[in-house]
Amino acid sequence: MCEKVILIYENDIVEKESHIALLHKMGLLDSERKATGIKQMYNAHIERIREIQRNLDDRTLVVFDSYECGYLKGVIAKSVTGKYTKQPRETTI
Repeated sequence: MCEKVILIYENDIVEKESHIALLHKMGLLDSERKATGIKQMYNAHIERIREIQRNLDDRTLVVFDSYECGYLKGVIAKSVTGKYTKQPRETTI
């Protein structure tokens, strides 16, 4: 699970880097600084996740596995009920 989160952050960092380069070319220095701060925050999150990952023991891994399983079941349930599919629900009055 940690690796999936790290991959998402790394993808966001790549996107943020191209955004920063574009802002720099356009001379939007204030926006560039804000985007750079967000990129630094993403890097800090990755480091924190890696630190947590290094400190995991077998008991903690069971909790993460259980959480991931429950999370995926919840996403599936919500997608089936139309929560994420933007399908209007039938309402009765």
